[in-house]
Amino acid sequence: MKRVVSPTGSERRSGGAGATGTAEDVARGLAAATATIAVLTATSRVLGFLRETVYASVFGASAELDAFLVAQGVPNLVVGLVSSAIATAATPLLAGVVARGDREKAARTFSALANLVMMVTAVAMIPMALMAEGVVRLMAPGFTAEQVRLAAGVTRVLLVASLFVTWMNLLTGWLHACRRFFWPASTGIPFNVAMIAAALFFGARYGAYALAVGFTVGSLLRVLVQLPGVRRTGFRHRWCLDLADPGLRAILGLLPALFLGYAVTEVNVLVDRMVASTQEEGTISALNYAFRLVTLPHGLLAMALVQALYPSLGAVSATADREAFARLLGRGLGVLVVLLTPMTVALVVLRVPIVEFVYGRGSFDARDTLLTSLALAAYGLGLVPLALRDLANRALYAWQDARYPAMVAVVAMLVNVVGDLMLGRWLGITGLALATTLSFTIGFALLAARLGRRYRALPWYPLAATAVKALAAGVVAGMTMDAAYRWLRPVWAGGASGAGTGEALAELALVTAPGLAGCAVYAGCLVLLRVREAEDVLEAARRLVNRLAGRGRYGLVRGAAARLPAPTPGRDSNTRGDRRPHP
Repeated sequence: MKRVVSPTGSERRSGGAGATGTAEDVARGLAAATATIAVLTATSRVLGFLRETVYASVFGASAELDAFLVAQGVPNLVVGLVSSAIATAATPLLAGVVARGDREKAARTFSALANLVMMVTAVAMIPMALMAEGVVRLMAPGFTAEQVRLAAGVTRVLLVASLFVTWMNLLTGWLHACRRFFWPASTGIPFNVAMIAAALFFGARYGAYALAVGFTVGSLLRVLVQLPGVRRTGFRHRWCLDLADPGLRAILGLLPALFLGYAVTEVNVLVDRMVASTQEEGTISALNYAFRLVTLPHGLLAMALVQALYPSLGAVSATADREAFARLLGRGLGVLVVLLTPMTVALVVLRVPIVEFVYGRGSFDARDTLLTSLALAAYGLGLVPLALRDLANRALYAWQDARYPAMVAVVAMLVNVVGDLMLGRWLGITGLALATTLSFTIGFALLAARLGRRYRALPWYPLAATAVKALAAGVVAGMTMDAAYRWLRPVWAGGASGAGTGEALAELALVTAPGLAGCAVYAGCLVLLRVREAEDVLEAARRLVNRLAGRGRYGLVRGAAARLPAPTPGRDSNTRGDRRPHP
């Protein structure tokens, strides 16, 4: 009998069937984590939609909301450069230490990391607060003097929120490393409730400042909601700064490239808003509304799967089994393609009824609907590349390759900037959104090439076959959605005109009925084309229903996870590079 530590962090006794038992642990861990993240994220996304509809009703696509969104740029840059990058670097390394049973060592490393990060973040905020007006003028050259003053004042409030967001991201990294997904996935719920309350009850009177205070309170709640989960891991914070800690030094070694990658992402947003500020009023708000719609399927499905797979990718990479890694990654990418293709089609074909249903009330008028729907169609084309890029990034981080994703991020930024300056001036808001979609697509292509050539960790032909079949099914689904919408609109929209609740129900029907018809046709095409990932999705859905009913135990990505090998027990993380090339 021997002691086996599984990639999910559990321990068991094995008498020779280690691989099988460990595979079952991986399957259960992935399914439970994915289901947990998906359910909680769904709740948060619903609240996020409600938040955006409240914004639209109170502010519309207005100069005041434009100022608030630009003001978020400076704190987001701090968070992106520091907390998000560090949490990404720390998760697989800490997960490896925790999986080997040395949680005390992981806690010491995390404490030193958190102390260093919070100290640097607090110091960085002082000059940002002093230079707020100058930064706003740089970020939004088309703003009036009044908008600049408003955005600068809101920026100073949001800098306080950055401290809370930084701590929240660090706690999320620790909990993910300990395979605790419930509490991090819950953080969006209190945040959205705080933002909704601020906009609904105080937005009309205090404007953008009400949103800034709501953002700050919501960010504090995101920290507090994770504390029970942290306590359950047995973590005890140590007020020390041990720069000689090997784990801390390993994490810090990955940071320069990650800092660059996250900074580039924020630069993309800043350039989008910089160019948008020179166009008609409300363009920044419309871009934000459209991208929020795209983040619903991305956050609900794509990021749930990415976050659940990331620790397991790190654990499998420690075994240097490239074939097992490629199976797990390839199946994950294929599932993302299959799930998100019909949603991309719906965002493009049904863009107008979607925007009308979600935002079309209060101060949100016909001009706002037109602007937002144009951006939504262009952003929708980037949904699949965005999700694939996120998973490919995590796959390279699992191999401790952070430099190449950073270089890809720079290339994608240049694509976005050039696209903004050219397409944005030529096609307006549609061009700005298309530039972002193009940057996602090129970014994924470069990351996939690295995974395939350097690490031999990407099954090209099965993934390409899945993509072609999903595209063909998506075209048929799009034609179905368009035909159903054209047939139903005169009947339902005309019959409910000016009927209040009846009009809202008609708007909902004009989205759901064509969408469901298209998805049904899409699923049928996948079955006829024998797409294996479709079988994974259907099996996962069945098992998730059984799980929620108390009858099942695991499901999503089971097909890939069930073939994973057991990790080598007791391997030292300092020797993991001996069995694979260092980046």
